[in-house]
Amino acid sequence: MRMICDILSIVHPKEGGKVKNRNYYTRFHMILEILSWVLMLASLLIAIIGSVTLKGPIAIHFDGKGNPNGYGSPASMLLLPIIMMVTNGTVSLIGHFLDPSAWNMPFKVNYLRRNIVYRDMMSMLFMMELELAVFVLGFTLMTFFQKMQGVGLFSILFAVALFGTIIAWCVIAYRHNKI
Repeated sequence: MRMICDILSIVHPKEGGKVKNRNYYTRFHMILEILSWVLMLASLLIAIIGSVTLKGPIAIHFDGKGNPNGYGSPASMLLLPIIMMVTNGTVSLIGHFLDPSAWNMPFKVNYLRRNIVYRDMMSMLFMMELELAVFVLGFTLMTFFQKMQGVGLFSILFAVALFGTIIAWCVIAYRHNKI
């Protein structure tokens, strides 16, 4: 715990370790974050129900066409939601406690425009969190119903959405940085 406090104190040394992310965190970010957590909890609930109700080995891995190529215990459905909840938790912690000035930005941030630029990057962060939650819920539902037709297309659409979000918000932030 002491190490975490030390890390947080060097995050924003000018403020004595008090991170001021509330300057960048908006109602839009809160809505995105809440939606992502609701979807993650739904995924976990579906996985718990599946691990209790599904019998015998189930298909847990599929090729791009939706054909099963890996089998396991129904309890293995819990892995993806749990791992992704840890991931989303980490993203949420970063969004709330790590000062954006410590983030690796794709351009040098204009000090006078930092509030809008960091707000844009927070939008990217929480939008990605929501997209991950949608993907996990979709994949958990497919596994629960053992209907994986379209998993390849679903995965491609997820990747396009994720990279589209990264590119779009970086461009928006870059433009806001230059105004």
